[in-house]
Amino acid sequence: MAMFQWLLARLNAFRPMRAFQHYNLQHGPLMAAGIGFNMFFSITGLLATGFSVAGLLLSGQPALLDRIVSSVATSAPGLVKVDGGDGLVDPQDLLNPAGLGWTAVIAAVVTIVTSLGWIAGVREGLRGVMQLGPLKMNPVVQKLRDTGTLLLLGVALVLSAGASLIFGTAAGWVTEQLQLDPVMAWPLTTAIKVGVPLALGWVTALIMFRLAAGLKLTRQALLEGTVLSAVGTTALQIFSTELLANAGRNPILAPFAIIIGLLIWFNLVSQVYLVSAAWSAIREEDLKNAPSAKATTGWGSRQVQPGKTPVERERKGLAIGRRRGTDRPTRK
Repeated sequence: MAMFQWLLARLNAFRPMRAFQHYNLQHGPLMAAGIGFNMFFSITGLLATGFSVAGLLLSGQPALLDRIVSSVATSAPGLVKVDGGDGLVDPQDLLNPAGLGWTAVIAAVVTIVTSLGWIAGVREGLRGVMQLGPLKMNPVVQKLRDTGTLLLLGVALVLSAGASLIFGTAAGWVTEQLQLDPVMAWPLTTAIKVGVPLALGWVTALIMFRLAAGLKLTRQALLEGTVLSAVGTTALQIFSTELLANAGRNPILAPFAIIIGLLIWFNLVSQVYLVSAAWSAIREEDLKNAPSAKATTGWGSRQVQPGKTPVERERKGLAIGRRRGTDRPTRK
């Protein structure tokens, strides 16, 4: 029994366990569910507007448009139809700019205003996990800032699609010039398929943490949290088929399998962001209370939760006593 309690204490001392406990204590699963639900309606509206604009501006770049569609399909499996698979909408219907007019412009404005609620939800969720109050800012400036956040996310998606196109073409050229077998070229192509989504995930997390939520973290805590978010979202994308396969197995939910799958997906992505924020919160508190490198190495064996101060260690070589007959301390 004593050994079990000791093992449990050691387990609770690890930083991953402390971060997960902090995530649960701050009602992270509940906030992630709300953010994911809001994300579903915001992303579907932004998808129609963004693809219409992309079809208008990039009509002469079909290869880049295909990469953008592929990036969206990878980032949100089941959202668009690709390669004859199932999807919520056919991207070719959205890439046709023939229907653009004042109605489309008004619809785009309404979509952006609605999507700002998703950015606000992400901000409140991240700041809630960090135990921070609402971000104090002029409401008009806040809306403009949230709009800029949406634009930056769109630019990051386009840039990642362009990078995927460039690196994919370069990899194909190298494979052709060196006449490599598919087995020999597999590490190169796999690195591109994983590296580009990983970079996009890191940039997205950085935008969410710094710009959307306004978190002012130390460099180490910010880097660890955003990298963890990027790794988590990339892992979800790699295993998306297995993760979402259960959505259509229930015969009652089968007609709504795509919508249920997207709701599950957005919920999982939201949980990744909030768990990463919990990790950053624990890391930030450890760095604040134990700034020495020796006290912060490893997996974080000191049990310091946000808002709590650890017991200070007695300095080496410093003994405190009292003079005989007085109340004044003396140092030896």
